[in-house]
Amino acid sequence: MQALPPLVIGQVLVLGPIALLCVYGIAARIGGRLLACWASLLWVIAPFAVIPLFVDRYQERWSEQFLPQALGLTAMADFPSMVLVARRRALRRPVALARPGPGRRPGRPR
Repeated sequence: MQALPPLVIGQVLVLGPIALLCVYGIAARIGGRLLACWASLLWVIAPFAVIPLFVDRYQERWSEQFLPQALGLTAMADFPSMVLVARRRALRRPVALARPGPGRRPGRPR
């Protein structure tokens, strides 16, 4: 028995939702819940919605080569690696842009 079908099922059922939650989390951190909902919707719909926009000679390459790899439908490590990077970004602590020094309040000029 080959390992490809269980691997693909695992990637689609486990890593797919994790990737979607990571996109939501990153976008929510950047612009709030509304941006997060839009980003999540585009994450799901955009790869399929752009298919008619391609030139005919490139459409087959997009549909048969890129989409399966990007959606985790192959045994390549592209999709798990992307989910790992997105998870790292989503769980990262926000960076404070400016911290006041001791005895100073934020927003006060020097």
